[in-house]
Amino acid sequence: MQTSKKVLRWEELSSAQIKKLDKQLPIIIPIGCIEAHGHLPVGCDNIAASDLAKDACAKTNTVLAPIISYGVVAPGEKDGDVPINLETFTAYAQAVVQGFYDNGFRKQILVNGHGGNIDALEAICGAMYEKYNGNVKIGVYNWWLDNIPKKWITIIQDGNHADRGETDLMLALRPRLVKMSKACDSVEHNMPWYYKPGTVVDGHPTKASIAEGKKVYELVLNNLIGLIETAKANE
Repeated sequence: MQTSKKVLRWEELSSAQIKKLDKQLPIIIPIGCIEAHGHLPVGCDNIAASDLAKDACAKTNTVLAPIISYGVVAPGEKDGDVPINLETFTAYAQAVVQGFYDNGFRKQILVNGHGGNIDALEAICGAMYEKYNGNVKIGVYNWWLDNIPKKWITIIQDGNHADRGETDLMLALRPRLVKMSKACDSVEHNMPWYYKPGTVVDGHPTKASIAEGKKVYELVLNNLIGLIETAKANE
């Protein structure tokens, strides 16, 4: 979604400007992956994470970090995948988190767009907390999982991948990139998180719509804004 308010982007700041930033505020780090999503673009997890983070930063006057655009994806047979194993991703993402800690940010929120990243991100949060005896607090926001009202669960969590909820969100954010004529429903809820070769869709994406997508986006954006405001208000 488009925001009229200028966003404070880390990569656009000088060293002198970064030195003057309020380090009591949380830094917002979007994280996604590059992975086949059938009728959706391979970077849809990046688009979701980056747009949510950008719009939330505009609303909360917090700093937007550059996105970590490659996530945990298992080797497969799907065109467009960029496979990254768990160990490589964990080491890299933790180095990024450490870098912002070294710049003085003791509060960080990781805006995650990909289910395959969750275990690694939670491990990083725990490792950093223990390393600094609780002097760093890192939250992970998974837009499709966290604080979803009961009436929206069957829509947003319709399946496991390229489903109704994810298609809704992409229709709201990048409708020209969504190939609804190619969408098909496939329900296989016992899929592993990394998805079997040749299987990309799990859910009912054909039920998605732009109107519903705008409501989904508003809901999950407000959830993220609430998390950021809570982090701002607490030590």
